[in-house]
Amino acid sequence: MPQRSKGPRLYERPPRRDQSGKITHAGVWVIRDGPITVSTGCGPDDKLGAERALTSYLAKKFSEVKGQPRGPGEAVYIAEVLSLYGSEAAPKKEGDRRILSARIDKLLEWWGDKAVADVRRTTCRDYVAWRTKQRIRHAKTSTRTVSQPTARRELVVLSAAINYWHAEHPLPALPVVWLPEDSKPRHTFLDRGQAAKLLAAALGFYRDKTGTIYRRGKSARANRAHIARFILIGLYTGTRHSAMTSLTWGPSASSGWIDLQRGVMHRRGAEESETKKRRPPVRLQQRLLAHLRRWDRIDSAMRLEGGGGITHVIHHGGVPIASKVRTGWEGVRDDAGLGKEFVPHILRHTCGTWLAQRGVEVWEAAGYLGMTAAMFERVYGHHHPDFQTTASKALSGPGRR
Repeated sequence: MPQRSKGPRLYERPPRRDQSGKITHAGVWVIRDGPITVSTGCGPDDKLGAERALTSYLAKKFSEVKGQPRGPGEAVYIAEVLSLYGSEAAPKKEGDRRILSARIDKLLEWWGDKAVADVRRTTCRDYVAWRTKQRIRHAKTSTRTVSQPTARRELVVLSAAINYWHAEHPLPALPVVWLPEDSKPRHTFLDRGQAAKLLAAALGFYRDKTGTIYRRGKSARANRAHIARFILIGLYTGTRHSAMTSLTWGPSASSGWIDLQRGVMHRRGAEESETKKRRPPVRLQQRLLAHLRRWDRIDSAMRLEGGGGITHVIHHGGVPIASKVRTGWEGVRDDAGLGKEFVPHILRHTCGTWLAQRGVEVWEAAGYLGMTAAMFERVYGHHHPDFQTTASKALSGPGRR
C-alpha cells in the first residue's frame, strides 16, 4: 500500500556550502508539499514567520479546491476544512469575524499540515500543551501565557469546522475533537462600592500608595471615555460584550441600536437572526437613559475627518471598537484597585446579581438579561431574598423534631 502523503509542512533546510566549506546559501525554512518545495524566505531563527508563510500557502492552495468531495482513501486536510468554514460560516459582525479568523489562524499553525484523520484525543491534548506555552501577545509581562479555556475555544471551532464539512461531504469516520475541562463559572460580582471605584477610575480618578486621590490628565481621561460608557451600559443592562461595542445611535440592520425617544435598547439589528445567546430589547433605566441622551448630544456635536459623524455609542475618538475592550479595561481595573478576576463579563454578572438581590421576578429578570428563566434561577437564584424561604420556614415551624 502506498504511503499517505504528509501534506504541506515546514522543513528547515540547512546552509549550503561550496567545496571549501564557505556558505553559499544561508539556512532557510521551506515548505515541502510532495514533490514541490517552496522557500518561505525565513531564516532558522524566524520560525514564526515561516509558520505564517505556511498558513498563507495552505489558504491559497485549498481556496481553489475547498468543498470538493474526496475519492476513496483520499485525505481531507484540516486546512481546507477550516478554509471552507471560515469563508462560508463566518459571522456577520466585524468583531466576531476577527475573533473567528484569529482562532482559525492559530489552529492552522498547528493543524494546517494534518489530515482530519489525525484528529484524536492525543493530538488534541498535544495542541493544548503547545498552545498554553505561547505568550499572550497583548500581555504586559512575558510570563503570561495562553490559558486552557482559550485553547478549548479554538478546538470548539475545529470541531464545528469538521462537522460543517461532514454535513456537505460525509467523512468515512467523523472524529471526536477532545476538549479540555472548561473554566469554572465565575461567582464574583461587583458591590456598589466596587462599581463606584471602577467608574471613578474610568473617569480618571486614582489613589496613590498613601491613599491620596488624584486625577489623570485630559488626554488620559479622553482615552478612557469609552470605558466609562461600557461600564454604565453593562451594569444597567447586563448586555454582552460584543453586543455593547456594536451599538449604534440610529436604527441598524446589522447591529443593535438605541431608541432614545422610546427609551429602549435594541440588542440586535433588524436583519440579524437570533442565536443561542439571546439579544432581546431592553427597557433603559432612567439614569442610564439620561447619560445616553447626554452622550448623544456630545457625539452629535463632533465631526470626524472627512466630515462624517459618530455612528457608534461606544467608540474611541469616534472610531468604533473593532474588537473586545481589553487594554483600557485593565488600566481602569488596576486604578480601581481590583484584581484580575474582575473581567468585563463581570458587568453582566453584576447586573444579574443585583436584579436577584432586589427581588425582581425570575421570568422578568431573565428576559431583561436575555436568558432562560431556568438559567437565571440556576446562576442567580441564591441571591434572591425569597431563596428557599418556604423550605427554611417549614423546618422552623411547630412540630419540628
